[in-house]
Amino acid sequence: MSTLPKRELILLTLCVLLGVALFYVVMLNLFGLHLSGTVIDYSRFGTWSQAISGTATTSALVVALASLYSQRSIYRSAESRRVIEEETAVFHWLTFKEVRDDANNLIGRLWDIRIQNSTAAPIYCWKLSFSSDSGHLCNHVKRPLLPGENVFNVAALDHLDPSNAPEPVLIFAGRSAKIWTRSALGILVQCTQKELDCPHTQTVG
Repeated sequence: MSTLPKRELILLTLCVLLGVALFYVVMLNLFGLHLSGTVIDYSRFGTWSQAISGTATTSALVVALASLYSQRSIYRSAESRRVIEEETAVFHWLTFKEVRDDANNLIGRLWDIRIQNSTAAPIYCWKLSFSSDSGHLCNHVKRPLLPGENVFNVAALDHLDPSNAPEPVLIFAGRSAKIWTRSALGILVQCTQKELDCPHTQTVG
């Protein structure tokens, strides 16, 4: 459970305790008992067994309310994670194919980027950049990322040795309009529109 639900749970518990205290103050007034100004007749509180029973009932109510709120917070947190996972289920990796002549001599390599879109809808705004200065791909020069596997040739990397392959970073807009960054290692971070923009965006604008 995150820090925020814990704080909300503590706040709810304090509110319930204050409400119970206020309830008992009102009941004191109804029974003609006052906290100041008159002498309290303790016989009006009832027997010890009644007092213990009332305290146990109140405690059980507080625990039940706290448990209900805690379960609701856990459900909302799990639902939020599920929505994010459904929106950001996009992964990518680089692959290459060796090009050889008739004598089986290596001529070069052709590099592709494979982007697996496991969401339920196409992703229309996206950009793929690299850790080195190898240009970028984006939705302005390529098509949207359709559900399933999307394969694009990366001409800037062709003939590059695998040991020098840069790390691709995918930036895309989800269905909620939030912008996300996914590294080649699968690390997901929310980012801003500025990181999604590219020279093609400025040209279109």
